[in-house]
This record gives sequence, C-alpha cells and structure tokens, in this order.
Amino acid sequence: MSTFIQIIFDFPFSRKQTRYLQKDYVSMINIIVPQIKNSIRNIAEADGVNIYKEVSKNEGYDLKTLDAVLRDGIIKNTLGENFAYYLQVFLTNPKGLNVRNSVCHGLFSYDDFNCMIADRLLHVMLCFRLLKN
Repeated sequence: MSTFIQIIFDFPFSRKQTRYLQKDYVSMINIIVPQIKNSIRNIAEADGVNIYKEVSKNEGYDLKTLDAVLRDGIIKNTLGENFAYYLQVFLTNPKGLNVRNSVCHGLFSYDDFNCMIADRLLHVMLCFRLLKN
C-alpha cells in the first residue's frame, strides 16, 4: 500500500472502526474526513500535481481547494475518473453531498452525522485500498 494513504489505515483506523461499530458517527466522521482530504492531497502531490495556488505576488501560496485537486487530469488518471468524480460529488460539490465542506465548517446538524454518511466514508477508505502504488 502506498505510504501517502497509510495514515488512513494506521492505528487510528481501530478508533474509527470502533466509533463506527459503536454508532458514534459524529466522532467517526470528524476523524476521517480530514484524513481522507489529506490523503487525496498526498496522492496528488506524489503524482506531481501542484496542490498550491498563488495567493498574490507578495503573499505567497495557499492550498488549492480539494475540488480543484480532484478535477486535475493527473489525479483523475491516478484515482480513475469514476472514483475522482464520486469523491467530488460526495466530498466537495455543492450539488452533491458536499460532506467535506459541511463537516469542516460546522454546517452539519447532529442528525446529519448519520449512518449513511459514515457508510460512504468507510466505502471511500476501502476504495483507497484498491489503489495501486
């Protein structure tokens, strides 16, 4: 397995799995969304995708949005177009579930942290297992 997605499957996986099995979806979702986001950026960077954008000529650089990274042709090739699109719809697209935005910006209500979202996040983790080095 690639080292850039190893973080998802290291020791914290047992915590995520425990939280999931205990139906503690709030904890599980809040733990895994940033890790998935970071893993996607690591995959992109390892493939040569520039994950930074210039803020202004004097202010330096900032990370590109996750949606911009997922739209890059190189990352689509690495993940596969269907999986990259699935991640966009699920994580970053306002017309989709937009889970990353909702979780990271505190827009989910308690009821939004549910089994459906947790199941899909678990599915994303398992899909990462299928990636080749």
